[in-house]
Amino acid sequence: MTRHILDDPRKQTKSGMKLTMSRIALDRMPRAETLALQRRPVGRPAGARLREFARIERGHYA
Repeated sequence: MTRHILDDPRKQTKSGMKLTMSRIALDRMPRAETLALQRRPVGRPAGARLREFARIERGHYA
């Protein structure tokens, strides 16, 4: 029994435009905005950690 014409897999074309656009997008990663967010200092009040430990010690978990 022979195969139907639709059973053949489609040939994938290597589109130059797709490759170029994906390369452009990858060259710009990570974006400057993302790097700025990752590198910013974490601003926490100095006594916040001690206050949280004291709260847990007193039994206030919520």
